[in-house]
Amino acid sequence: MFRGRSEDEWLRLMSERPVVRTLERFHSTLFVFHMDLGDGVHISFQPERPGQETFWRREVTSYHLARLLGIDNRVPPTVGKRVPLSAFGRHARGVGLVVDRRGMVLGSASVWMPVLNRVNMHLLPARREWSGWMNPAHQVPEASRERARQVSEVLVFDYLAANYDRWNCCNITVDENNDLVFRDNDAGWFPRVINGLGSPSVVRRVPRYLYESMQRATPAALRASLARDPMASRMRLIPDESFVGYDRRRNAALASLRRMVQRHGEAAVFPWP
Repeated sequence: MFRGRSEDEWLRLMSERPVVRTLERFHSTLFVFHMDLGDGVHISFQPERPGQETFWRREVTSYHLARLLGIDNRVPPTVGKRVPLSAFGRHARGVGLVVDRRGMVLGSASVWMPVLNRVNMHLLPARREWSGWMNPAHQVPEASRERARQVSEVLVFDYLAANYDRWNCCNITVDENNDLVFRDNDAGWFPRVINGLGSPSVVRRVPRYLYESMQRATPAALRASLARDPMASRMRLIPDESFVGYDRRRNAALASLRRMVQRHGEAAVFPWP
């Protein structure tokens, strides 16, 4: 479930429903549009633009990774979608959208998050605190157990996808329940980055379910999940080389956790179910 609906229902609604109106446009590195599909269904739409043709595809891939790992209620469901240029209205001015011969714009639709508050977890004092939570040699403070669990999930998620753009002012936020939201997930899956192992030691303490799901989340399983996206039959969402790098990182992270278990014991490394 995600915000009161099953994820499959979200994907169906976002894929099938036409845009009723475009409400807002936001711009940082990318342009993102807040769109209304009617009956209370709102999406965040990241369009294809010149030089950014693959960004939306990585958003879709990252969502499927989160779902395969069993990370619940953190990553908004995301699906490939075509939107007519006419639906953007005045908000399309000056954006430079890629429009196909049928007047359609391709991109990723994600469940709209009405509340995204900054928590400044990228700043040094906060990083020192949550880094301590990730050390199996230390106890997780009882009052911080839930936030620590969510931090461990985003660290695994980003390491496996080689997402380098998380810990800044805007990409680690919380919803109205003060729970972390993992969004803006298009900075992963670059072959030249993901095929370098980086530092698997970032994965030192995780929920037990995540350790178990990582073992099942093979490249074949990820490919099978991605094949269900409506756009997957028309194009590759990520290059084949990215699957190779993903598997190398998956195995390195699992090996890191096994070393942690040998050193600290299962109870310390898997303090959450």
